Amino acid sequence: MAKGRQVKKALLKAGWVRVRQSGSHVHLRRDGRLETFSYHDGVELGTTQLRFVAKKFDMSLEELKRLPGGGVQVEEVAAQTRIPVEFFYDEEAQNWGFVVDTPSVVGGGDATLDAAMQHAAEAIAFALEGSRPAAVTAADRRVEYLPVVVG
Repeated sequence: MAKGRQVKKALLKAGWVRVRQSGSHVHLRRDGRLETFSYHDGVELGTTQLRFVAKKFDMSLEELKRLPGGGVQVEEVAAQTRIPVEFFYDEEAQNWGFVVDTPSVVGGGDATLDAAMQHAAEAIAFALEGSRPAAVTAADRRVEYLPVVVG
């Protein structure tokens, strides 16, 4: 992660010139092009936000990191969250299945709920690389919130 002021300083070193500023909105110009950088100085920007900034200012994240004066130091972090997963037991097939609304994932065929939970976590991780909590309507259905680490 990097502070807004570090990123702004790196952009200025890359040849962008401050035209004007209104609060946290800094208007920068280079080669006749005007762009706005709108992060407060003390705000932390993660890798995803830094990629968007780099793209907006016509550079890669790596270029942004390597700018004169040390560029932007990025601390790699992982985010952790919990995603609702609806598990259901299929009496006819006699196995467990699951549905994840966001990201859209459906799967199953697992003999036990524990195996279905592991399979769901793997499927979610796969979907996140490239909602709504479901209502529990029957004794053979339940919603679990699985921890997911991204990054």
